[in-house]
Amino acid sequence: MKTMKQWMLLAFSAVACAAMVACADSGASSSSAPASSAPASSAVSESTSAPASSSQADSESGEAVTAEDPYTAAIVASRDQETNDSLPVIGAKAGESAGYTYVPSSMENDPEAAAQMADMVMQTLTLTPDQLQQYAFSISLINVKAYGVGVFVPAEGQTDAVKAALEDFVTNQQKSFENYLADQYEIAKQAKVEVLPTGEVVLVMCENSDQVLASIKDAAAAI
Repeated sequence: MKTMKQWMLLAFSAVACAAMVACADSGASSSSAPASSAPASSAVSESTSAPASSSQADSESGEAVTAEDPYTAAIVASRDQETNDSLPVIGAKAGESAGYTYVPSSMENDPEAAAQMADMVMQTLTLTPDQLQQYAFSISLINVKAYGVGVFVPAEGQTDAVKAALEDFVTNQQKSFENYLADQYEIAKQAKVEVLPTGEVVLVMCENSDQVLASIKDAAAAI
């Protein structure tokens, strides 16, 4: 397994290369790129360049750390193989510490890294754990990718606040990419935030957002 320091070095390199390519394609100068909403080190959970250990390599599509979590299962089932190979899912129930609930085969299941990532995402979403009974999300905080899929079960009386926080996150992502990366801006523009009949608030900001949302809604209805 790679150490956290090694993961972070790989992540910085990956983000730097991706940003250079994206800026070249869009014709934008480096001075026109907006600042990331989180440190580039947050990309540590998204790196796929590291080789898997022999035990991890047995599962090409990763592993469910918390197999009984239906919201994690709904997110994983809604995504294509490439996304599942790249992005973990983080989740928790009220009173529990956040952790990886799904880990790609190329990643180490590092509880400390998961907790740090969860804290960064919650700050970016302007949500606090006491506003939620349960959640599962997979959200990119690097500044070259508009991606966020999550299912949030609000605490009593918090539905409107949770929905508003997620809508603000989408708005901020749209502003970040509007004059930066046209393809990511289009993804952000098509983002969905919806309260399901069963009470969950769902965020979907990704390619094929209609299809992903429909898949998660079907899974939530069956819970």
